[in-house]
Amino acid sequence: MPELAIITLNRREHSVLSHLWKFFPFESDIQYHYLYPGKEDEEITSLRSNVHSLAFSGKLEEVIEAMNNYLKEKNLSHICFSSLETQAVWSRFYKQNAVTIYTSQDLYLADISVLPSACPEKLEAISDLVKRDIAVLLSEAGTFLLPENTTIYPDFNSFTRTMSHEILLTKNKDLVSAVCKASVRHYFVLHLINNKVSLNLSLDTESFDFGYVFTNLSLATKWIKEGIDSALQERNKGYLPYSVFAYYYDIYMSHVNYEEWIDGIIMWYKQINPNPLHKILELACGTANASSLLAARGFEVDACDASPFMLQVADSKPIKPNLYQAYLTDPIPKKDYDLIFCIFDSINYLLHPEEISIVLDNVYEALAPQGVFIFDISTLLNSMVNFYDSTNYLKVHDAYIIQRSNYNTFANHQLTHIIIFRKHLHNYELSEERHTQRVYYTPELIKLCNASKLKLKAIYSPEKNHNLLGKNVEKLDKNFFRLFFVLQKER
Repeated sequence: MPELAIITLNRREHSVLSHLWKFFPFESDIQYHYLYPGKEDEEITSLRSNVHSLAFSGKLEEVIEAMNNYLKEKNLSHICFSSLETQAVWSRFYKQNAVTIYTSQDLYLADISVLPSACPEKLEAISDLVKRDIAVLLSEAGTFLLPENTTIYPDFNSFTRTMSHEILLTKNKDLVSAVCKASVRHYFVLHLINNKVSLNLSLDTESFDFGYVFTNLSLATKWIKEGIDSALQERNKGYLPYSVFAYYYDIYMSHVNYEEWIDGIIMWYKQINPNPLHKILELACGTANASSLLAARGFEVDACDASPFMLQVADSKPIKPNLYQAYLTDPIPKKDYDLIFCIFDSINYLLHPEEISIVLDNVYEALAPQGVFIFDISTLLNSMVNFYDSTNYLKVHDAYIIQRSNYNTFANHQLTHIIIFRKHLHNYELSEERHTQRVYYTPELIKLCNASKLKLKAIYSPEKNHNLLGKNVEKLDKNFFRLFFVLQKER
């Protein structure tokens, strides 16, 4: 089984990482080893069975040596450092010369200040690693021996304007610092030491944020399973849904009356379940606005979401449910919930009917007898009226958000392209996310519900107070923008 070691020598960085681990989607087919300084952290030791956390105490030299002995004992070769500082301290202790390579979607830059002047073979090793030709600036061209195919640029702006498939090599640390600090890019950082590669989470960079670290950790798992080429290619694909957008989601949804939604869900629960409502689970909770209101009302509330970025935002709220990371189709770890709900058209993100059947089966197992499951869908009418060939614009405190939407009539897919320009120093960083939802028809969902162990009790619309189940269900998708399905575990 592939194994990854994550190392920090900084207690502040450990504090950041210990919070991040709460929602990181650890892959079950990888063994993670997290090595950190200080006393044992109980929250860390309670992570999943494939996550091994070890605390090392003592002087810095003793900590480094003990960590390295552990790496040798476990034969761990894939290493990810928490920061540039941690890696530099580690390298100095072992007197290693590390070439640091910064990669982004449109710029590759290598700090080769540790290399001697006569080292064309080592420069070629860098080129081979990232699959890019070598480039240098004219001011440095005479300071070291270069491979024959090297391109020389008069200045840095000339290099960046070409958008060429090259990596810029430099010994100028001031240039590296200026580029990394002034740039709006988020870099995927790797080190090359004696032809061995290690990665870096860059927790000490100017542009650090949780999304950045989550992305780099995900790339680290890609690296150990498929190689550095796959990790670099994945880095250039852009952002996952609800990653950067997660930090603006609450502003984007500020028009929603969450109290009204919660009141409706509780009312529908009471209509079919005579038992008091105590224990609640929200699936695909997002930033947990609905669950937080329920927690504030005194209910026992759990909530999960696939996006660690959304969960990190949810976890920052003063009143919140018990949060954990899980995909919508994952088995539900706890049982005997009185109410499970999944709203804001999260079900539409399941593109295959079989996935809905999995959710219904999992919910059945997690509900108490007479427990209730409520989910909603965005209908065909909503897609055709509000999202067919439409563009929306929103200005927030530090960003501009553009939402471009369309409906694919052949695949029944609602396509949303979210473009975010985030302010960074004097520039803007561009982030893009693509969301795909399936527009299900009501008869199709009724069939899936009837095939499950749950009993479909009602279908509601916010515009109508009465039960729409049993009416002309074929017309519901063209008459209502949103529909709520209410199901019950009868025994």
